Amino acid sequence: MEALNWLFRAITEDVLPSIGSVFINGFLYALLGLVAGLVLVAIAQRKGLLKREIRLWTMCTKLYWLYIPVLFMLLGGALGGVRGTHKAADQFIESSAVPLKDYSRSFMGFFIEKLPSLPWEPGKEMNVDKLVTKSMEQAGLISGGMASGIAGALNKAIISYVFGKLGLPDTFNNPTQLYQDLQKADLGNTTDGIIEPMRTYVGAFFWVKYKLVLLMFLPFLLVPAGEFFGHWLYRRGKRTVQGFYQS
Repeated sequence: MEALNWLFRAITEDVLPSIGSVFINGFLYALLGLVAGLVLVAIAQRKGLLKREIRLWTMCTKLYWLYIPVLFMLLGGALGGVRGTHKAADQFIESSAVPLKDYSRSFMGFFIEKLPSLPWEPGKEMNVDKLVTKSMEQAGLISGGMASGIAGALNKAIISYVFGKLGLPDTFNNPTQLYQDLQKADLGNTTDGIIEPMRTYVGAFFWVKYKLVLLMFLPFLLVPAGEFFGHWLYRRGKRTVQGFYQS
C-alpha cells in the first residue's frame, strides 16, 4: 500500500504538473492545426470546391474559412495536450528507473498479498488487466483520473512482465492456484528489464487517449464531409434530371 501511495505521489508531483510540456505541445499542435485548416480551405477555394449552384449555399460555404481552421486548431490543441502529458510520463519513467524497479518488487508483494481476497466469480476467467484493476480498487486507488490511468498502466506492465518471465498464462480461473504458484516462485530478478514494458504499456494507455480525442471531434469533422457529399449527390441528381430531359 505504501508503494502504491509513492507511485501516485510521484505521478501527481512529477508528471501531471509538467505544465510546460503540456502547454508547449498544446500550443504548437494548435498552431499547426490552424495553419493546416487555413491551407486546406485555401486549396479547396482555389480548386473551386467551395462553389455551389445556389448562391445562399455558396455564401454558407464561406463559413469554412472560420469553421475548419478553428476546428483543426482545437483538435490540434487537444492532441497536443495529451502528447505533452505522454512525453512527461515517458520522461518520468526514464528519470525514475531505479525507484520504479524497487517499486515493481514492492508492488508484486502487495499484489500477491491481495490476491486471495480479490472478488472472483467461481469458474470465471480473469486476465492480468482485471487482476491489477481489482487489486487497485481494493486499495482505493482507482479514481478514473489521469494519475490513476498511468499508475494502472505501470502496474499492468509489472504483472504482465513478471508473469511472462515466470511462464504463467495471461488468463486464470483459479485464484488459489495462482496464489500458490506465486508463493513458490523465485521473484528475485523477475523485475529486471521492467522499464521498457512500462513504456510500452504507458504508450498503449495514451494511444487510447488519442483515439478518444479523435472520436470526440469526429462529429464536427463529419459536418464538412457530409456537406461535400450532399453537394456531390445534388450535382449528380441534377445531371441525371438534365440528361433525362435532353433525351
